[in-house]
Amino acid sequence: AIQNIVKNDNPALKKVLSNFTPKPYFNAPFSSPLSKMEKTGFSFGKFIGFGNYMLQHLGIDLKAPANTEIYAINDGKVVAILNLSNYGKTVIIDHGLDIFSLYLHLDEFKVSEDQMVKQSQIIGLSGDTGYVTAPHLHFSIRVGGARVDPIAFINTTQKMNDNYILADITDAFSNIFNKK
Repeated sequence: AIQNIVKNDNPALKKVLSNFTPKPYFNAPFSSPLSKMEKTGFSFGKFIGFGNYMLQHLGIDLKAPANTEIYAINDGKVVAILNLSNYGKTVIIDHGLDIFSLYLHLDEFKVSEDQMVKQSQIIGLSGDTGYVTAPHLHFSIRVGGARVDPIAFINTTQKMNDNYILADITDAFSNIFNKK
């Protein structure tokens, strides 16, 4: 599992996630990838033992029985449709400003590469592809190259909506990423 991640999955992800889009595709707070978000399995940051190796779980596992609809968490561009050895069928959405959402272990894709998507649009169906023990959604977010807790990220953007008008949300993200 570790060798597959290092040799196959991570280089494919790195290639996609290294592209910076300087403008935001979104203008609203981020939302859930599922109609009901319930954690299952590993949480964000947990270390998992694989024989002599430790692997850090840099996303969250969400309860999603087979064929559960998976939604885009905000407007963006589908930058990758991948079938990875460990991560299975994977969709990656670029939301602009170096913000990416990743949806792993899908059973079916409902979008295509280079397609523009809207928040809450169905992008796929959950499954158990790749290295898993049961159907679920592994959900990750990358911001500025950093892996962040997806639930904390979504909750924070929703709190921003309480304090700013919607146009200010994209301005706030722009200011964060455009500072030199």
